[in-house]
Amino acid sequence: VPGQGGIAFVASFGAMIGGGLLALPVIVPVLLGLTWVSALAVPYGLLVSWAGRRVAGNIGFRRYPELVGAVSQGG
Repeated sequence: VPGQGGIAFVASFGAMIGGGLLALPVIVPVLLGLTWVSALAVPYGLLVSWAGRRVAGNIGFRRYPELVGAVSQGG
């Protein structure tokens, strides 16, 4: 499919930038000396992963027929 490489690149780059931005609320206070914030990292990570799975599940469910079609066609 033409353009598939570009879509994959944008998705990968977006995930990299998004992951970095989502880590900032924990990283910045720790770098500034508020080490107690690191105790909140685990609940924050669980919340972010739960929300990410919900969003990815909704996106994947909407695109399911397209994904099945792409896999079924073979190489």
